[in-house]
Amino acid sequence: MNDNLEFAQRYETALRAERHQLDLWKADFDKKQQLKSLNKKIAGLREELDGLYQHSIALQQEKKTDANFNVIFNYEARLLLNNQTISLIQNEISSLELRKKLIKADNLFFKNQDIKSIQSAIETYKQAIEQLMATELSLKKMVDLLENEQSLLADNALKQPYLQLQRTIMDHLQETSEQQAMLKGVLEKKQQQLKNDYRLARVSQNII
Repeated sequence: MNDNLEFAQRYETALRAERHQLDLWKADFDKKQQLKSLNKKIAGLREELDGLYQHSIALQQEKKTDANFNVIFNYEARLLLNNQTISLIQNEISSLELRKKLIKADNLFFKNQDIKSIQSAIETYKQAIEQLMATELSLKKMVDLLENEQSLLADNALKQPYLQLQRTIMDHLQETSEQQAMLKGVLEKKQQQLKNDYRLARVSQNII
């Protein structure tokens, strides 16, 4: 009877270990797939960025200091539009790089959930939230700048891309706000888990 019980316990332990290994393999596979997808998006954005840099150079070569006010104003408006589009894409790349950092942090935490790992994950999430707050502020300033500039434009052909860029920035602003809220929720859970682990560690020390 005891032999059967011991065998059953060993079998259950082996099954748990195998299941854990499968979970780790799946977590690594998911991480690689997610990072691959994000890297592909980043590469596409960098290509777009290169095109915008080239366009900026071309615009600067067009500059005519002896033109009339309207021509100069429209030129400056086009240059501003291009530069703000560059800023938006740079923000998007930073956001994707941040997601990569969080994916790696979550993967490490999944593999080892001791107190040190929780502390490391908490610090990563705090830094991520701070970065998103800075991004949100930057995007709001961009919206204000574009709104002010757009209100002065007389050329309808220029107004449309300004409005389109504003809408794109607003969408990105909404995503940034939602991501902040999500990360704050995860951070609170990890902070609570850290408190619980500290409490359990103290109880264990008292028992010993």
